[in-house]
Formats: sequence, structure tokens, C-alpha cells
Amino acid sequence: MTTPARTGSRRSPSSRAGARRCAARSSAGLAAPARCRPRRAQAAGQLADLLAQLLCFALLATRWFGERGEPLTRALARARLPAIGAPFDAALAVALAPSIDGGQIDRYIDQCIDQVASLGAAREQPGAAAGREDPLIHAYERFLTVYDGARRRRRGVFFTPLPAARYVVRGAHALLERTLGVTGGLCSTATRAEVLGAGAERPGDPFVQIIDPAAGAGTFLIECVRLCERELKARWAAEAAADEVARRWRVYAPRSLLPRLVGFEIMPVACALARLRLALLLRETGCARVPGGALRVYTTNSLAPAGPGEDPDDVSKRDGRFAVVVGNPPYANYGARTQNELVRALLAPYKRGLRERKHNLDDEYVKFMGLAQRWVEDAGAGVLGLVTNNAYVTGITHRRLRASLRASFDRVRVLDLHGDARRPPDAGAACDENVFAIRQGVAVLHAARRPGATSSRAAEVLTRALVGSRERKLEALERAGAEDQGWTRARPRDPYQFFSARALPREDEFHRYLGLKEIFAVSGNGVKTERDRVAIQLSRAAIERVVADFRALDESTLRGRYGLAADSRDWSVARARADVLARRGASRVRPLLYRPYDLRFTWYSGQARGFIGTPARPTMRHMLVENLALVTTRQTADPFGVFCTRALVGHKSVARHDINSAFPLYRVDESGARRSNVTPAFTEGLAAALGLEVVTPEDAFRYIYALLHGETYRRRYQALLRVEFPRIPWPRAPALLAALTRLGAALIELHAGDNAALAERGPDYVGDGPAIVERVRYCERRETVWIDRAASRGFSPISRALWETRVGGYQVLRRWLRERGPRAGRPGLELDGAAITRYRAIAAALVQSEELRAAIDREIASAGPWTEVFCGRAGDDADL
Repeated sequence: MTTPARTGSRRSPSSRAGARRCAARSSAGLAAPARCRPRRAQAAGQLADLLAQLLCFALLATRWFGERGEPLTRALARARLPAIGAPFDAALAVALAPSIDGGQIDRYIDQCIDQVASLGAAREQPGAAAGREDPLIHAYERFLTVYDGARRRRRGVFFTPLPAARYVVRGAHALLERTLGVTGGLCSTATRAEVLGAGAERPGDPFVQIIDPAAGAGTFLIECVRLCERELKARWAAEAAADEVARRWRVYAPRSLLPRLVGFEIMPVACALARLRLALLLRETGCARVPGGALRVYTTNSLAPAGPGEDPDDVSKRDGRFAVVVGNPPYANYGARTQNELVRALLAPYKRGLRERKHNLDDEYVKFMGLAQRWVEDAGAGVLGLVTNNAYVTGITHRRLRASLRASFDRVRVLDLHGDARRPPDAGAACDENVFAIRQGVAVLHAARRPGATSSRAAEVLTRALVGSRERKLEALERAGAEDQGWTRARPRDPYQFFSARALPREDEFHRYLGLKEIFAVSGNGVKTERDRVAIQLSRAAIERVVADFRALDESTLRGRYGLAADSRDWSVARARADVLARRGASRVRPLLYRPYDLRFTWYSGQARGFIGTPARPTMRHMLVENLALVTTRQTADPFGVFCTRALVGHKSVARHDINSAFPLYRVDESGARRSNVTPAFTEGLAAALGLEVVTPEDAFRYIYALLHGETYRRRYQALLRVEFPRIPWPRAPALLAALTRLGAALIELHAGDNAALAERGPDYVGDGPAIVERVRYCERRETVWIDRAASRGFSPISRALWETRVGGYQVLRRWLRERGPRAGRPGLELDGAAITRYRAIAAALVQSEELRAAIDREIASAGPWTEVFCGRAGDDADL
């Protein structure tokens, strides 16, 4: 289970939300009347909420894990439930006592007992027979979906499949035994002095202290108990009778295992459920009487520093030396909402020297990785096993995180489970499903730090990937052993230190060139409106009508007219209205590059969280005057794409999955004057390398644009163009520079110009009647794109190759039409004469672009082999 640590308390629900939860609770068989009353005091509401959920799952446990055939009653529940510690035991005692208030609450609880009693036995619950799910966990996840789906998503309550948890625990156990030399692994009772030496702090404490910092309902802790029981009972069975084995376990579990097992969990109900599951498991294994206080799962925020107001138990538990950290921390980018002194210190090594304007290091799982790393370092040695978002495996901005892990640990092992819904499956894979019901890809990290100072050599990194169906991945995790075959040794190297085995051919050569960030002084992400269907329109008149509505209509009417549901952090109806009302002067309607060849219109004030959520003003302000911008991506799952425009740039103009950046040709100062945005390091260096008097910024831009469109360049650096911005070599001959500059100028005119005259060279519009886009499909036999259901109107001739032509992530001709087809809430649009002309011109421009790209490759090929034609900065051509 992933449970993000959040500071502060949740807002009291509105009366409508409270009513919804009341209805959901009733359908789920829960009785919590106090929470159904709107606007109750927050503390009382939270207490009632906790009591209702705790009561429900305590009854479920009694029903599913008790003697078959026994009728479920309050008395039976009181007798059967194990102790789980304060404050939960007292709460359950009150709830299960007769006559709480002599009436209404009793009736609710009796109704709940009746509904729980009607449920099937544990072995009949989904997943239980296959050993893939714990019935209580399955019930809790289903319950939260109905009861409060928003909280489930916000808290990251997506429970770890048992095969994944078992794999993590087995891996930690094996690393302890084989890499650290700790006999018995997780079962070990060796002291810190015995493992670390006589100079260890707290020498008499157990070394193998285990913690799950986002314990959820205790799945990882439970798997630790199961592993220890299995290992020890097998060992003891070889030397003692069955009765003696059972006796040893009854002594070992409460005395030598539970004191070493700790969980932190921010959600009280999940914490109580974790204790309940542990208590039931211990009873099942033969430990009938375990004091509730021995179950060390605490309701606390792992990412909050201990403070003067913290519970004494919390202060004491933070004092431990945790040599084993396991779990599945949350994946949610709350950023500053969970920033505090502790978190800033944890993230500092991952951000040091990063020099990134934007990064993905404030995600909760990264903070928990930092916490786990610190605990193991403080323990002097240890292992960690974490299921996390897999972004850190190859993320550009995670490079310092990877370097820090390699410096801290002696061995790192990454099993990449992939499953990112935003990425296409790898080549050859029919599908790539996630092991969780989430969109982010997932990876399992195991790392070991040996006793004593780590060596100056960075840790070795072993990697392995699993791609395919969820069932296949879970089966592989269930079967996987600690030292399975199939691991590949990664060779992380500067500057990125990737934790993957993929090769980046010609990496050294590529990094001798200047990057776009070094060539253009100012650059940044494109405009992100947060509400495209409102803030981006097909015509100037349409966006002006939207702005007029936002000035004239009230909030409720606007929501209904434009289908606007909930607001977001960066956009709200109220702030959008305030933005357009405060700026009634000169027209702020601007063209915007929405997709390749698809120029639209927006209303742009530059105000953050206004009519446009993220206007990217530091970069886009330079595009409010006559200018030109190159648009491309830094990291992309799509094919590499590049385009240019004289308009504002949308944040996904050339990439479906990843945000693109804009590199303007000119900068505009405060007086409105333009000056070159191309740095002298590139223009002067290029001129000097070629013996030219000057290379203008315009020619430099044209040369870069041509080179990036050449298939020769794209094939040579294909792998590198997926993980960083392009880097640009210098040509050795002035003739090649002149040729590519000329071809680049022609491409720019095709991509950023009007091009209406090209329509005559494009496909014809065929058919009679209005050109309403109803259904877009391609007929290869007739080389026609039909736009109506009857296949009687469309554009022809369009070859298969032209139809499939892409710019970055977009199939241009298909996407342009489908954007104008039927959408939610509106029918397909009718293409007027100008739109038909535009589509024909786009098709012709695509054909001409391919001709120019071929000409670029011919010019490069005729000049000679790549390494003889191009060189790095300052003419550095060593080993190219």
C-alpha cells in the first residue's frame, strides 16, 4: 500500500460530500452516523470515521478468520478479536459493548453485524485461493473506492500485490545473508557489535531492525513474519520434534522478531488494520497471546521531523537504527506541501549541482528513498527493498539520485516492471500492463551497504526488465529467486548514470557538440492552458466569444456552458474570470502552435493561474513580437520531432507524451527591442572554425533546423535524442554550411509560413455536399481519406506514406482531421473553404518537406563520412 505522508489535517467535508459518503458507507455495510451529519466538528468527525471503519474490519476479521458456523455477534467479536494495542483496543471495546447510547447507534452497529455476517468465508474472497490477495486488504481497497475514491487517489492507496511484496522481502533477506554475511538474514538476532564490530553505537541492540516507512495495511511486515516463520521452522524441524518447533516459535516471535519489526503509517485505519492482520497472522502461526503493545505499527508521518509536541512513543521509535527498509512508498508529486527541514535535507544530495529549472525530485517516493538511504547509512550497514515509480531509472533529472545511491551502497539491483500507461510498449511486446492500477511505471530497487566505510568505487548496478501482461509479471515475481539468471550489468556513466543496460552509442562524440541550451540563451517549456477546450480555439472569433462569455457570465453558467467540473491547483473559473476582467484593453488574442501545422488562437495575458494556467511567460514573452522559435523535446517516448513557429508554443506541440521546449531566435528587452538569442559561443565559434568573417544568428538557426531534419543525424543519435536535447556539430566546410542554411530556410518557410499557395499541389477535395468531419478513415486502394460515414467525401490522392507521415508524436494528416471530428459534447465540424485549402496545403508541405530532408542527407553524404564532415566545439575531433 502506498500512503503519502502529509502534514496538516483534511478539510471537513461539505454537506453534499458527506451525504455521498454516508450513502457509500451504507452500501458498503458500514455504520458511522456521526460522519453523515454535515459540518460536524473535525475532530469528532475523524474519530467517528476511524471507529466506523475499524469496527467494520474487525467484524470482517471475526467473520472470515473465526470458527466456521459460529453466528457473528458482539460477544463473539469481543472474544475472538486479538489485542492490537492503544488506542484501538479501547475504541473497539466501546463499539462492541452493548447499549452505547441505548438506541440509534446500537441499531446501526447491529445492522452492520448482520451485513458482515452475510458475507462469504475468507477462502471465497477474490484472489484468496490463488494466494494473490489477503481478503481483508481486498475488502479495504474495494471499500475505499466506494467510500472515498478521492482520498484513495490522494493518499495513494494502491495495495502491493503479494507476489511483489514477497519478492521484495526475499531479496532483502538474501542480500543480508549473501552480501552482508548476516547468518539468518531477516531472522537474525545478532547484535550490532557482532555485525559492525566493537566500536558500533548501541552495540547490544539487534542489528536487523526492519522498518516499512509507509506501512499501509502491513503487507511487507506480514511477509517478513511469514519468511521468518518458514525459515526457522524448517531449520528447527531438522533437529527437534513438532511440539518443540512450535514452542520455539512461540518464544521467538514475541521476544526476538516483533521488537525488531516497525511500521509507520499516516492513515489511522490502515495502521489499525496492519496491527489486526499481524495479530491474526501470529495467532494462525501458533502465538495465541501477543500483547497489543508488541505490535509496533505507529500512526505517524514518516516525513515529518520529531517536534516538541510529538507523542513520546513517536520520539522513541525515531531513535532506532534501521538496517532493513522495505515497502512501497507513495507516488505523488505534492512538492512544497510536504517540504520541511527533514525533507529538504533528504533531497539535498539528489539536487546538489543539478542546475535544472524543473525536475521530478519532489515526488513522495523520492523523499522516501532519501529517508531509506539515510536510515541504512545511520545504521552503519544494511539493505533496502522498495517498490517505486520507475522514473528514477532513466530520468534525466534523477542523475544525482542515482549517483548518490551508487556512492552509498555497494550493490544495487533494479528490476524494472515497466507498465507506464503513457509510454508505448517496447518493440515486440504485445502489451505492457502495470502490476498496480496506476499509470506510472514501476520498478523494484534492492540495495546493500556492507559494514564499514564503503569503497571509493561506486556500486555495481544489475538491471533486469519485465514487459508484458500483469499476470505474467506477477507469476515471474512469485517464481523469482534472489540470484536468478537474466541480470545484466549496467555501466552507469556521467553525465546521466542511467540504471539501465541500454547502450547509448556515440555518447562521447555527441557530448563534444554544443547543446541547444548552450546555443540559445533563453528557452523554456511551452504554454500549458490546463483547459485546452476553453483557452484554445480554432479561430480568432471563437476565442473572442469565449473571453466575452468569461467577462459576462457568472461562474455557474460558465461551468455548465463549457463543461467545467472541478477546478485544479493551476486553473479555476474564478481566477480565469478575474484575469480577463482585469485586462480589457488592447487585444490579447494570439496565434498558438497547438500541433504540427495546426495553428490556433488563445487569449494571452501572461498571468500565471489566470485564463491560462501555466503561460510560460519567461520564454513566451519573446514570442509576442515578430520572432521565430524552434520547438523540440528533451526526453520523449515518441519518435524525435522538431518544428518551428512564429506563434506562441503549446506545451505538447510536437510530442504526445512529453512536454516540449521552445528556443526563440530573438530575445526582447524591456524597451521592446530585439536582439539575438543565439549565443556568441555558437555563432563566433562556427565562424572561427570555418574561417568566415561572420555567421548571423538567422543562418545559425537555419543550419540547426536543417541538420535536425536530416535522417542521417537522427539515425546516428537516435538513442541520445530520446534522453536529452539535440547537440549540434560544426561543419568543416563553408560549402556544407551554405547548403544546409539554404535548405533550412526553405523548411522554415514551409513550417512557419502561410503556404496557402501550396494547396494547388496538394490532394483535391472530392465529393458533394458539406465537408462535415464525421468519421476519419483511410482507403489505401483509392488513396483517399474519407471524412464522412458514407465514405463519399474526402481528400484524394493521398499515398499511404503521406498519410502515415509523422512529426514527433503526431500523424499529421490524421490528427488534423480528427481534432475537427466529433468530440464529447459537440458534433464534427464543417470544413469551410479556408480549412479545405489549409488541409491541402499541409499535405503538399509534408511532401515538399520530405524532398528537402532527402536533399539535406544528400548534401551531407556528398561531403564525405560523418567524422570527416563534422567536428565538435573548437574543432575538437579527437576520436570521433
